[in-house]
Amino acid sequence: MGNIAVLDDKRNIFGFSIIGFEVFQSLSSKKALKILETLQSSGFSIVYMTESLLNKVAEKNKTFRNNFAFPIISISSTCNNKSLITSEIEKLVQTAVGMNIVTKENRR
Repeated sequence: MGNIAVLDDKRNIFGFSIIGFEVFQSLSSKKALKILETLQSSGFSIVYMTESLLNKVAEKNKTFRNNFAFPIISISSTCNNKSLITSEIEKLVQTAVGMNIVTKENRR
């Protein structure tokens, strides 16, 4: 298994280092993209990004996730945004199995 990284634009991610994740802080979307490129060339297998930083990067580059071999998983900053979390999970599952099996409308 490869390394796991966590990216955030604040200091609230350093607890992840206790469980062995490598943590990176970025205050800008440009720096976050550079960190992601470095993580890819270093062989990371999973990257978690806080929702606020993920939104900053997506505003600048809507298709940035297509440039990386590893999944970029959103860490929600609030529990009130379940539709975004569900959407993220649906995309990851669809990429992994080839179809959306998460929502009830797509199951038979």
